[in-house]
Order: sequence, then C-alpha cells, then structure tokens
Amino acid sequence: MTDENVGSVMLDLRQQHGMNAVAQLVLLNIKSVKKNIVFVDGVRNLEEIELFKEIGKVKVLLIHTAPETRFKFLQKRGRKDAPKDLKPFKERDEREMSVGLVKIIALADEVISNNEITIAQLKEKTQKIINKWTDSFED
Repeated sequence: MTDENVGSVMLDLRQQHGMNAVAQLVLLNIKSVKKNIVFVDGVRNLEEIELFKEIGKVKVLLIHTAPETRFKFLQKRGRKDAPKDLKPFKERDEREMSVGLVKIIALADEVISNNEITIAQLKEKTQKIINKWTDSFED
C-alpha cells in the first residue's frame, strides 16, 4: 500500500464506475445499518453527496488544516501510504482536488479549523456541531 497505489485505485474506481463509485460502495453499508444518523468520513466530491441525499438528509463538516500541519499529522500517523516528503504530498493534494474536493470545501455546511487546537478541543467543537445538526434533523 503506497500513496501512489491508493491514488491510482481512487482514480480508476471513479473512471470505471462514475464519480460517486466509492459512495456507491459505502451506501451498501449505510443501508444495512439500523441507525438514524450515520457519519461518513472522506467524501471527495458532490456526486457522492448527491448519492447520499437520495437516502436521507446530508450535512458536510469540513475539518480544515493547513497543508504543513496536515503533512505533519500524516507523518505522525505512520501509515504506509503517507507521503515521505512534500513533493508527493502536494501531488496527493492535487490528485484529490482533481476529483472534486474543492467543491466540497467551498460548500461545506460547517468548518472547523484544526491548526491550533488540541484533540479535545476538536472533539468538543465537532460534538457541538453534531448536536446542533441532530436537533435540526428532528424538526
């Protein structure tokens, strides 16, 4: 598992099965869950959002982090597919932007900046937004 391979699979899936190919796979799992609220991490384009809207209400929470900070986080996690230096990291960003991530960023319902906060603060901010959304879903 390398960054290049993961990226290649991401692009191939979308080329062969449409821009919402990954969401189609996730949708099978969502439909099998007996819950009123489901969280999906890693949405990459509006086509995925539109597919999820076919089965329920959708809200998008963007956790924004500056590129340098995201690179440090990736290095810290130690995943096999994490870029080893900034050049492949920037290429990864460009690849993800090419499948529509820019529109998701622009149209997010809420944004949390994850640059200068602790994990506890991130969890607290996220929970407040989720609570607000949960209340609005019940209306």
